[in-house]
Amino acid sequence: METVESLPSFLRTRLIRTFTLFLTWICMGMFLEIIGPTLQDLKDRTNSEYESLSQAVSGRSIGAVSGSIIGGILIDKQGQYCDLIIGLCLMAAAAATIAVPLSNKVLLTGALIMVTGLAELIVNVAGNTTILYLWREKASPPMHMLHLGFGIGCLLVPLVANPFLPLMTYLPDCDVSTSSNISLTNVTDTNCSINSIESTMVLEDSMIEYAYALVAIPTVVLAMVFMVFQCIFPQVHDVRGTKIKKRDSKAMLNPGSCTDGDWWYGLLLFSLVFLYFLFTVGFERFYTKFIRTFAVDELNFTKDEGSYINTGFWVTFSLGRLIGFATGKFVSIRIMMVCEISGVCLSALGLNLVTVFNFEPEASFWIFSLLIGLFLGPMWPTGIYWTDYHVELTGMGITVICLAGGCGGFSCVSIMGYLYDAIGHVCFVYEAMVCGLLVFVIGLCLNFVGIRHGSRFDKVKDEQIITVEDIDNKM
Repeated sequence: METVESLPSFLRTRLIRTFTLFLTWICMGMFLEIIGPTLQDLKDRTNSEYESLSQAVSGRSIGAVSGSIIGGILIDKQGQYCDLIIGLCLMAAAAATIAVPLSNKVLLTGALIMVTGLAELIVNVAGNTTILYLWREKASPPMHMLHLGFGIGCLLVPLVANPFLPLMTYLPDCDVSTSSNISLTNVTDTNCSINSIESTMVLEDSMIEYAYALVAIPTVVLAMVFMVFQCIFPQVHDVRGTKIKKRDSKAMLNPGSCTDGDWWYGLLLFSLVFLYFLFTVGFERFYTKFIRTFAVDELNFTKDEGSYINTGFWVTFSLGRLIGFATGKFVSIRIMMVCEISGVCLSALGLNLVTVFNFEPEASFWIFSLLIGLFLGPMWPTGIYWTDYHVELTGMGITVICLAGGCGGFSCVSIMGYLYDAIGHVCFVYEAMVCGLLVFVIGLCLNFVGIRHGSRFDKVKDEQIITVEDIDNKM
């Protein structure tokens, strides 16, 4: 017979679970983004070209699509094993992460990266479901804190990887021995401008396997922690004791199961939610992939300056999620969404205008890119909680959101790549403006529908009041 968890025990385990998930999102940010700074080394180790290696890296998207579907099914069918599911997926992601730099075949590297994408999406579905059940109508701050962890992980990746990347050094021209830790990559007879000594450029061997191991170790630790949670903590539930419902296949695919049987309302809302996340994630993915390229190609930034603005974007991106965490308890989720979509739309329009009219292009690009990052960052966690605020967001509901994000990222990046080559660099700001406008319009439509139907938590309170009144009348 299962015992009922006391309120103090529930509050304690809720905080422990939430903080552990926050650490998990930091680790996910690191093991997913460590590919970027080590891409050159992976190219050398697999003896491949960037084209084939890029196709291997895209295996993450294949794994993500599969993971989102599998994650939704697992959570809706076996929600009582939520902690175990997260633990096993983190263990698989850690093993694949350690193996990536050891692979000398592009195909194998792609398969390992696909495993990390698969595990990430299952953890994403399970983790978001856990937060929504633990906190219910108070889920906005912890949801923003959870996804802030991913941004922190992305910022930590260069600090972890850089000490193990190969260093380019110049040595006086002499007999260079190819020792175990030195490999000759390019020999040039150049005159030194200081002392006219001929020099030889050498490249130390890469040690990126240590960087990948440093990322994988805390992931393994967290995997073991979640497995312990499965053994010692009760099944995930809210403060009223409501647990993750086990659903049959028909209920999983029926949008009405999230809206108390209102099939048309469920279909309309999830259609708008799909479009919202399609363009929100698409905006984020194409902007972060091309911000440095546009800065260098169009605005004549140096490569270092392009890297700085890319880092600045991620800083304000994370800052936006931090602000969402700090204000989520006091600001209505609808107001938060309107502020974010308005900020993104106005920032994208401003970027477009200053670029077209060539008004202080370098400084303006810095300002508007940082503003776009600030407003775009919290839109993912805000959108998830906004949806759960109006309808019950099940495992398959989160799957719809993850699929929308995957489709948006793939399509917007592909369209940007085609337009960038076929028409010109300025298409970067045009696509930003289009995505900003679409997100703004869709967000307004979502709020209109949401206000008309009301919050699902208000409906629960009304039902409880009616029940109490019926009891009083009978007495």
